[in-house]
Amino acid sequence: MSDSLEVYLIRHASVEDKWRGVCYGAMDVSLSREGEAASLELAAQVAAVIQPKTLLHSGLKRTRFLIQAIANAMPGAVDVREDHQIQERNYGDWQGLTWDDAYQSDPEHFHHLIEDPEGYFPPAGESTAQMQQRAVAWLEGLTVQQSPVVAAAHSGTIAALAGALLGLHARDWSPWMVKHLKIVQLRRNRDGVWSVQPFQITPPTKSPPDRSDAR
Repeated sequence: MSDSLEVYLIRHASVEDKWRGVCYGAMDVSLSREGEAASLELAAQVAAVIQPKTLLHSGLKRTRFLIQAIANAMPGAVDVREDHQIQERNYGDWQGLTWDDAYQSDPEHFHHLIEDPEGYFPPAGESTAQMQQRAVAWLEGLTVQQSPVVAAAHSGTIAALAGALLGLHARDWSPWMVKHLKIVQLRRNRDGVWSVQPFQITPPTKSPPDRSDAR
């Protein structure tokens, strides 16, 4: 068994068009048909290339769909778990509003979402720091025995985890706010040092037939 812990964070696929421009945060919104199709395609690749030992989703159906698809694509049984600690940020009363309306509700302080990650809270929601703390608690609870781990999560929690491991302020998380179905690999070596990097799935290719004796 390897002494390293490998965690692959995948952002869920695209959601239904009606949610575009809406602050849906921790709401349980549905994937689009295109998102479902793309999830199924990626699931087969993840099962073949990463061969995860543990699968996790946030409990929201946009992440659960991908994880169940990966589990179905695996040749044998795999541990599937739900963990709310990797859910998207809870934006409280802003959830269901357009982002423009959310901004207009507090235009003087809206930027504090990023600039004051510990002190600013959306009404009835959680701060940026709170979201990061629960995501880090989830990561710290993983073990080498579960590796490799594949977790379907959200852009906010993925960026928060990358930011925590890289020592970044929230204003510098944007490169890690990944697009739909993009993968970020977190790897902890035997010395406890973490690395963070984008991960590109390369489907295994079949070797061409040997035609040396062809006539």
